[in-house]
Formats: sequence, structure tokens, C-alpha cells
Amino acid sequence: MESKVVKILAERRTAKRYIPDYKLTDEQINTIVEAIRLAPSSFGVEPYHIVVLTNDSPIKEELFDAWYEQPALKQSSALFIWISDKEEILRNKLLEERISREFPEGYKQLIPQYLQGVRITIDGNNYDMTAWSKQQAYVSLGTAILAANEIGLDVTPTDGFSHLHVGQILEAHGLMDTKTQIVTVGMFVGKRDTSDPHSLFFSKVRREQKDMVKIVKK
Repeated sequence: MESKVVKILAERRTAKRYIPDYKLTDEQINTIVEAIRLAPSSFGVEPYHIVVLTNDSPIKEELFDAWYEQPALKQSSALFIWISDKEEILRNKLLEERISREFPEGYKQLIPQYLQGVRITIDGNNYDMTAWSKQQAYVSLGTAILAANEIGLDVTPTDGFSHLHVGQILEAHGLMDTKTQIVTVGMFVGKRDTSDPHSLFFSKVRREQKDMVKIVKK
């Protein structure tokens, strides 16, 4: 039986050009947001926030220079931005706060022991918690891409921008705090403009499974 997920991944392409006047519905936005919210997260910490700027938002236009004048920023129907938590606030507040919420009444006494195990894992592997936080954001980016494609939308994961400049603009609008947060990655969302010759440059090419995977059964 063919996997629906594998079919989506086989057929999806990163959009290069978008239909400028296509507007997302609230339902479409909510579907993607909910997929992000329900994404796997190490220790259940969810060390990131999401900002969604639709094509009606003047802030999206304001980010054009910081996004190195990529046409998709103006053309796309929405821009999703992942903002990750930095190491200090994770260690001093968020790890305990967000892990503790997972334990129902009757199990709260297990929290200190569990937190100790988490900290041993983190320190024993010399985790850079800011980098770890950004890695968690990328996990949820993957679920967002799948969710968007499943409902017939096109997306462009985007890391080619001035993270510092974007952070400054978002902070100026009260959308993040650069002391405790860092901009990680973005995603353009909308409908691909198939009439544009630049919409698709090349065919999708991936390595064969035998060239990238080792399956060990014994």
C-alpha cells in the first residue's frame, strides 16, 4: 500500500514564484499552525514561538530588504517565522516550567527526578541549548511542510535572510525579545505561479536509498 506521506514528499517541490493575490483562509493557516503545535519536541519543551505574517501585513513588506529582496517574500500569501528560545532562559526557566506541565496530579513527585535526568543528558552531551532549540524548530518545520502540501498549498523553507535584521524588525513590533529569543528559520506559503517559467527550474533529484541508508537487521 502506497504511503500518503511518501506520495506527498515525492510530488512536492519548493516554490520559486507565487500567485501574489492568493489569500489563505483562516482554516488553512490554522491547519499549518496546529501541525506545528503538535510536532514532536524533545522532552516536550517546545522551545520556539511562531509568527505568521499574511500578505496583508505591512511587517511582511518591511522584511523585504532583510530577506535579501527575494520575490517570494512579497508574492507569497504568508510568511511563517520560527523564533527559538536561547540557552539562558531555557536552563533557568523553560525546561522546568514546560516539563512539569506534562505530569498529572498524583505524579508531580516524579518531576525533580525526571528534570535531573534531563539535565544529565544535556550536560553529559555538552548541548548548546540555543542550537538545540533551533534544531527543535526544524523538526516542526518538517511537519508544517507536510501539512501545507496535504491541503494543496505550496511552501518554501527559507534560511537565506539576515537573522539579526529580521530579529530587530520583529522586536520593534513587539513580536519577540532578542535578549531571550533568536530568529531561526522561515517558510513562505501560498500557491505556486505555474505560469512563471522560473516556478520550477529543475526536476527533483534524490540519492537512491542504497546510497544513503544502512539497514541493520542482525
